[in-house]
Amino acid sequence: MKILDHGTAELVFRRNRSVLIILLLPVASLLVAGFSLSLSSPMRPATNGWTFSFPRDHGKHGDFEVEWWYVSGNLSSSDGKEWGYQFVIFRRALVHRLGSQTIFRMPFDGYAGHLVLTDITERKHKFFQRQIGSFLNLAGADTGQLRVWLRSWRLEEKDGRILLQADQDDCSLSLELFPRKDPVLHGDKGFEAKGGDPRASHYYSITSLRTIGQLKWQGTVHSVEGKSWLDREFGTGITSPDLRGWDWFSLALGNDFEIMVIHIRLLPGDATVSASGTIVFPDGTYRNLKQADFQVSPVDFWTSPQTKACYPMGWEMTIPSLGLKLAVTPAMRDHEILASASTGVDYWEGPVRVSGSMNDQAVSGKGYVELVGYVQSVGGMF
Repeated sequence: MKILDHGTAELVFRRNRSVLIILLLPVASLLVAGFSLSLSSPMRPATNGWTFSFPRDHGKHGDFEVEWWYVSGNLSSSDGKEWGYQFVIFRRALVHRLGSQTIFRMPFDGYAGHLVLTDITERKHKFFQRQIGSFLNLAGADTGQLRVWLRSWRLEEKDGRILLQADQDDCSLSLELFPRKDPVLHGDKGFEAKGGDPRASHYYSITSLRTIGQLKWQGTVHSVEGKSWLDREFGTGITSPDLRGWDWFSLALGNDFEIMVIHIRLLPGDATVSASGTIVFPDGTYRNLKQADFQVSPVDFWTSPQTKACYPMGWEMTIPSLGLKLAVTPAMRDHEILASASTGVDYWEGPVRVSGSMNDQAVSGKGYVELVGYVQSVGGMF
């Protein structure tokens, strides 16, 4: 991950170590920021048995090295157009290690953000990224409540709703998100394994957020409404060195079921070695899925003209316990996100459309799919 503050400071992350290079940062700024190197105890790993509490866990977890706040949604505007969006802010503690021992931690964190807007009707998308350190309060997150910002980008909970603000060039989002269901815990009570050793994260989602607001596209403002999904993960050393990547699905069906499934792929090949998921029922209750409980199979592939990576592109999903058979189709194929400048990872993520049946009743829906590790391996990066 590379974090850059407009020539003031450059923070360069590498897979198994962090390197800090300070460029053109005057002594006065160091004093204002309280800049110093300090000894630090090892960062806290994700372990089974974490007790979730809200709104506390919506906020920053400073004892963990990595976390992110991720939101995606499918929207429509009054002129009949369909839209998709993805918004994420990453936080990473800046630490230096000798082997597994933390030698020091910087007194500020690194932040990176992605904003993707998709005009589904016209099959176009725009991607923006930004990176900065939390010194001088230019980026940060509150502890104990949902409030995270990266310059003018922000996600904040107020009076039972979540406010999302993001702008870049002639595009912007200004949304209000209203939770319709309580948070759900993935994996083993929110403990989600990532790879072939005990690496893991604490992981939960709010899968149903009624969404209203405004989306500006190329200078034109559209009033939009729809449904969004919020993901939160936090941990230390989340991705094992032998992890290649993952295929992640978040699907919202028209009958008010939501489904999350994830396939973990290890080096050297791309074969799935573990998989898990969660079904969220209309009343907000949920059930976690093990690998044997479902199947997701690609039906086609697409090769990126930019990176030459070959991505699966279209899937069949079955969950026998629900009598569920789904076809998951990308709203547009050419939706690769070239984000190596901010996080070191290029990936595919975009809106999808769902059709099929549940217990012999027709069902349809919308969602998002994320495909990671088809360009660069993410082993040991997070």
